[in-house]
Amino acid sequence: MAEYAMHQAQARAGLTDLQLVPMESLSTENSDGNDQAKAESMFHLSLSRTFVLTRAQIDPFVAALRLALRYRKRLRVSVQGLRVLINDERTRLFATVPVVSGAADVCHVIRCVDKCLAQFHREVYYAVRVQI
Repeated sequence: MAEYAMHQAQARAGLTDLQLVPMESLSTENSDGNDQAKAESMFHLSLSRTFVLTRAQIDPFVAALRLALRYRKRLRVSVQGLRVLINDERTRLFATVPVVSGAADVCHVIRCVDKCLAQFHREVYYAVRVQI
């Protein structure tokens, strides 16, 4: 599925000089051969924009996140389709699959993360989907 999504993203974006690579190929960790763990590590759920914290802010930010998400349980989501997104700097494309089941739970978690980001004067998650 990941290879298909990358191929489709490249085709939709008209990429000829740039090749998308699977996230797992960027990992520096050694695989222990656990197929389930490998499959789970292939996917990434973004809950915020990329942001920077000072070293002194990291522990307080993590504490704020833990407090905001303390009652959240593991999420189950279903996805379908394909979208291609580009980052703010227009340097990277992302093949994404929209959430079709469990979206309300994901949005609630994003709102919790947004509140923590706002406390640290960081930009919150995208209000509008950015598409190519």
